[in-house]
Amino acid sequence: MASYKYDSTDRSALIQFYDGQRRRRGIRLHDVPASFADRFHRLVIALNDAQRTGSGLDRHSAQFMSELSDVFFDKLVKVDLTEPRPAPEPASEVIPDEPAGITLSDFLTDYLQCRTDVKTSTRLIYQQVQSNLLKFLGASRELTSITQGDVVDFGRWMKKTGYSRTTIDRQLSFCRTIFADAVRHELLTRNPFDEFRKPLRGLVSRNNRERQHIIDRDTIDRVLDACPDAEWRCLVALSRFGGLRCPSETLSLCWSHIDWQRERIQIPCPKLEHIEGHGTREIPLFAGLRPHLEACWDAAEPGSKFVISRHRPPVLKSGAGWANANLRTMLEKIINRAGLTPWPRLFHNLRASRQTELADRFPSHVVCAWMGNSEAVAREHYLQVQDSHFDRAVSVMPQVMLSGAESGRTGQKPENRQSPQLKAIQRETATYESMRPFTMVEGGLEPPTCGL
Repeated sequence: MASYKYDSTDRSALIQFYDGQRRRRGIRLHDVPASFADRFHRLVIALNDAQRTGSGLDRHSAQFMSELSDVFFDKLVKVDLTEPRPAPEPASEVIPDEPAGITLSDFLTDYLQCRTDVKTSTRLIYQQVQSNLLKFLGASRELTSITQGDVVDFGRWMKKTGYSRTTIDRQLSFCRTIFADAVRHELLTRNPFDEFRKPLRGLVSRNNRERQHIIDRDTIDRVLDACPDAEWRCLVALSRFGGLRCPSETLSLCWSHIDWQRERIQIPCPKLEHIEGHGTREIPLFAGLRPHLEACWDAAEPGSKFVISRHRPPVLKSGAGWANANLRTMLEKIINRAGLTPWPRLFHNLRASRQTELADRFPSHVVCAWMGNSEAVAREHYLQVQDSHFDRAVSVMPQVMLSGAESGRTGQKPENRQSPQLKAIQRETATYESMRPFTMVEGGLEPPTCGL
C-alpha cells in the first residue's frame, strides 16, 4: 500500500510507499488536479504490487502509464518502479502528439474541492452549476474548446429546460466566477463568460418586475388574523414590519437581541456574517412590531432562547441549511385561509413592502442600514411604485404648479397668506412626522400614536 496526501491550496500531492527492500520511497507531484493525483496514486500501488508479486499490470493502469508525459514517467523511474522509456530511433522523425488538455469534468471537480471558503448554500449552487454544465457541454469536453457561442447556447438550453430568468442569470454569474479561476491559473487565455456581465438579451433579467408585489396594511391584517398562534403572527410581523430576511434572520433572532428599554433590536445576519462588520445590524423596535413580540414573549416557554421556538424546523439542527426550513408551505395555507391569493415571493415581498414603506419616510441610507442592504440593491430588487405615489402626484403637485403659473401670468405680487395647496402639503408633512418610530420626550423615548 501507499500513503497519499493532497493539498488543494497549492494543488500538490505526496505519495509514499515501501519497496521490496522495505525502503521508504516518496513521489511529490506539483500543480496537478486532484483527479490526476488520485489516478497516479493508484498506479504507484499497482506498480509496487506487481514488483512484489511478479505479476503484470492491469489494463487500466497500463493504459494510464502509457499516457503519462515524460515528466511524470521519470518520477516513477527515479523510485525504481519501472524502467526508462527507450530512446527514439534517430533515423525516424516522429512528431509526438500534443498532450490532451484538461477536461471540463476534471476542472470543475478540482475547483469545488478547493472552494472550502463558501457556505453550504453557496456550495449547493456551485454543484447545480457543475451539473448543468456537464449535462450540456459533456464531461469530456476540453476546457479550452468552450466558446462564447457555447455560453449563449447554454443560456438558451436552460431557458428551454424551464429555469426562470433570474436563475439563469445567477448560474451564468457563477460560471463567470468559475472560469475566471481557470484564467488566473493560466488554463485559459480568456473567460468565455466574461462578455456576458450583463444579462443575455432575451434570455435573462436580473430582476423580474412581474414578481414584485406590495402587501398593504389591510392584506397583512387579514393574514395575521388567519395565523394559528402568536409565534406565526410574530414570524409574519418580523418580515412585514421589521423587514427581516426569512428564514435566516427570523429564526436566528433570540430574546437577548431585544432591548426593550432602548427600543432597539440587534438583528443577526447569517447571510452577511462572513463579511467583516456585517454580522449584525440594529433596527428600531417598530410600533407595529412590538405587540406581536410581546404576545410571543407571553406565550413562550420558560427558558426559551429563540423568539421563534415552537415552530423552529427540526431540520436546522442537522445543519442542512436555511433552504430546507420550508416555511413557505405553511404561509401559503395561512394566506389561503385568509381568503387571499398567495403573492409570487411570499417572504421577500413582505420585506420589500416594508422597505418601500420606510423609504417614503426616512433617508435612503437610514432605511438601507435598517434593512441590511445597499441602495443599489434596494433600487433594483426592493423599492416599488405604489398607487399612493400616483395619488399624491395628481392631487398635490399639479395644483401647486398651477398656482405658481397663475401668479406669474398676472404679474401681481402673491398675497402673504397660505394657499390651500400649501396647507395640504404641510398637513401631509405633519402626518409623516407623526409616523416616526419614536419621539424624544422628557425622560426618554415615547412611541408614536400612529406607528410604523
